[in-house]
Amino acid sequence: MALMVWMLLASLTCLANEKPANVLTGANGLELQYLEDKSKLLSLENVLTAEFTAADTETLNFGFTKSSYWFHVKAGSLPNSNWVLEISYPALEKVDVYHIDVESIKSFSAGNLAAPNNQLIKDRTFAFPIDHTAGKDLEIFIRVESSGAMQVPITLWHRNEYHAHDHNEQIILGLYYGILLFAILYNLLLAITTREAVLLSYCLYVGSFTLFQVSINGLGAENLWSSGSAFAAIAIPLFMATTCISAIVFLRSLLRLDQLNKKLDTVGLALLLPPSIALLFVSFLEYQTLIKLLTVSAVMTSLYVLYAGAAAYLKIRSYARYVVIDWCAFFTGVLIYGLKTFGLLPHNTFTEYAIQAGSAIEVILFSFAIADRFIKLRDENIRIQREATSTLESRVVERTEELNIVVEQLANANKKLEELNAHDTLSGVHSRSFFNDNFKNIWNNAVTDGSQLSVMMLDIDHFKSINDTHGHLAGDSVIIAVAKVISSQLQSDNDFVARYGGEEFVVLMPSTDIDSAFHTAEKIRSAVAGKTVQHDGQNIPVTASIGLACEIPRINTEPFTLIDHADTALYEAKRQGRNLVRIWKNGDPAVKVAS
Repeated sequence: MALMVWMLLASLTCLANEKPANVLTGANGLELQYLEDKSKLLSLENVLTAEFTAADTETLNFGFTKSSYWFHVKAGSLPNSNWVLEISYPALEKVDVYHIDVESIKSFSAGNLAAPNNQLIKDRTFAFPIDHTAGKDLEIFIRVESSGAMQVPITLWHRNEYHAHDHNEQIILGLYYGILLFAILYNLLLAITTREAVLLSYCLYVGSFTLFQVSINGLGAENLWSSGSAFAAIAIPLFMATTCISAIVFLRSLLRLDQLNKKLDTVGLALLLPPSIALLFVSFLEYQTLIKLLTVSAVMTSLYVLYAGAAAYLKIRSYARYVVIDWCAFFTGVLIYGLKTFGLLPHNTFTEYAIQAGSAIEVILFSFAIADRFIKLRDENIRIQREATSTLESRVVERTEELNIVVEQLANANKKLEELNAHDTLSGVHSRSFFNDNFKNIWNNAVTDGSQLSVMMLDIDHFKSINDTHGHLAGDSVIIAVAKVISSQLQSDNDFVARYGGEEFVVLMPSTDIDSAFHTAEKIRSAVAGKTVQHDGQNIPVTASIGLACEIPRINTEPFTLIDHADTALYEAKRQGRNLVRIWKNGDPAVKVAS
């Protein structure tokens, strides 16, 4: 590929120095004059007698203007008849040519906004066949109207010289676009195989730039889309915008600017705004406004990339040096072309192909930058793997010891958590979750032993009234006091009490018949009734209602049915006046008082 770049640069140099015979320009035998038409209403009849201004440069360049321009081209007696009038700036929107020859006028029309004309010579530039009477003076009038830069490079070629020149130019452009397409296909293949986003962003950048060059060189209208179409009118600003956007996206990915320099990355994101606006409104904004905005954006983007590359290089990212070098070449080309577009530099082969030369170098060096980046990443991965291998055993031992400590700490914490979960934090007795977890085990043991199992449900009477009258802190004191009374009256170590709800307790008594359970319940009820809770200088009387249920558990019997029976007995005790003990007897749904 380096050989192709060298051949391209050598070809451009030869083309710039080309001085074929029978070629007339403003500096060589062709008299050029111009007339500004601010109204855009002048016709050929109007300008035939108008006063033109002599051009003092070979290429007529008026920058951005809203006027149309007329040009008067004159040459002395021409010995041959077959000539070609070329206007080598394909971005012009509308060009009308009038050839006056022996009292006849031949007219041609061309341009991006003009319909295709079969009379023209098919070429990427505007090439008009001029069949002139030999020995007569040549006189041509040209009207140009364009929203873009008003550049009108006029050359009169003998037909043979024109085709020879066009052939050489096609070879040069073939080399140039061959470089770009090779870079796109090569890096696209790498992107598919490596799945690296930076390669894909590079392909998008080079692809956008290639389409921009195809548009501005006239090859797009010649081969890809039709001149005069709606797309032809927006192709240049469209691909100019995507090139600016993709250049910044590629640079961010290549240099990892989000990690390198946050402020610099923010500037890059801000520079995405102008081309993004142009891209969104490419069909609505005035063409001249778009081109001016995007030309400035392209220059700013080039400066930004150059600065970002230098900043990355200072951070010892070696592949950034390629960014600095190749962007210097590319920015020089962009700057020369931009100055030519604004009319500050003349239109010639050097200024016209400055971007091509710079971008060819840029594409090659960017490929080197990407390759160097992968080499650095590969070396870094190898270094990390070696360090990991050499220290693996010691780190495994350290991590194992740390893991054992953590496991032990988790076990202790889990044990403490289980203990906390097993007890109600307010009353100090077992929690409801602990009761539920152990009730089925106790039930199953009773099924195995064939022993009786008694359950007591206790509810503090008028608890809501206590809260409303004395406050919730007083209610908490009552719950604590009742929990202590219940715990103190249990007969067996196997019995245990749990707080079942807000003011409700459950007592589970394994291997206990109903009479023994009733005796314990009465002791608890009597002890609660004899308890006066003191809170904040006030004496609060307390009573409780109790429901009992007892049965011999059987297989396939739902354990919590026993709880429901005790709860039903509790409800009956409350209904009959509270501060009572009531029993649910097996086989009888009625609640009875124990005898």
